Amino acid sequence: MKAFIKKLTASVLITAITAAMTGNVYAAEPEAKAYVQVAGNNCVVEYELHFTEIDGEKYVVINLDDLIPNNVNISGNKSKEKRSIFSTLEDKRKLYSDTVNLTNGDYSSPTLNCSPDTGFIVRSYNAFFEKDVKVRMHMYSGTALQWIPSITVNLRFSAFLTEPNIIIQGEPASEISKCRMEILKEGTTLDSPFSYTLYEY
Repeated sequence: MKAFIKKLTASVLITAITAAMTGNVYAAEPEAKAYVQVAGNNCVVEYELHFTEIDGEKYVVINLDDLIPNNVNISGNKSKEKRSIFSTLEDKRKLYSDTVNLTNGDYSSPTLNCSPDTGFIVRSYNAFFEKDVKVRMHMYSGTALQWIPSITVNLRFSAFLTEPNIIIQGEPASEISKCRMEILKEGTTLDSPFSYTLYEY
């Protein structure tokens, strides 16, 4: 009888352990991501934004065609040659650097003259562990003579990580002549004060 109870107990334990291990294996499987095409980029949707990955770097793709009201005519300069997103940071044009203190509220850069070929890059080297910076980009169309509705992007910085870079697409992209960047207190976890540099590329 004792031998039977030992065998029964061992069998129950083995079944329980096997079930627990099987459950963990299934739970660890990643979910399949759904991809959408945005201005020729294969993107995944996160936080209502479109993200793509190129050579291990994460980019948020902003299609300005979706932001311009239908009644505004944009005649994009299609002859403008785009620079490669694969160029090094040294090849990108520095627009502005500043030190930010969000203690008393949101920060805004001055209005800057710009003409990005592909998009914008923000860099900050003040975070060792992962910290977030909530950025709102404002872009002005020289053809439409108006500010394009702004885009809010969460940037994440650490000693080993900066993501995402910002790619702008669509016909209005070639007509951007001014930009301004806000850094929002709400959603930013990087401790103030911190420094940043804004590039166009």
